Amino acid sequence: MLTGVSSNSGVMYTAGAAIQHGYTVVVAQDGIAAGTELATSVALWQMLHGPGANAQNIPLQSKSVTLSRTNLITYK
Repeated sequence: MLTGVSSNSGVMYTAGAAIQHGYTVVVAQDGIAAGTELATSVALWQMLHGPGANAQNIPLQSKSVTLSRTNLITYK
């Protein structure tokens, strides 16, 4: 589960590295930000279409990024 202030660098690159190490990543869209809305939008697109592509945003697809919101995330 990732959140952060620098969506177009820190969050995006952390997600990519986690996928390369075999993790399944969830990014809370309402828990990230960047200097501009465009930067965040581009980062979200890149996370779905980059390493471990999950363009359909299938929930918890193995070794890929799933975009979600904080109110939809539960822990078991």
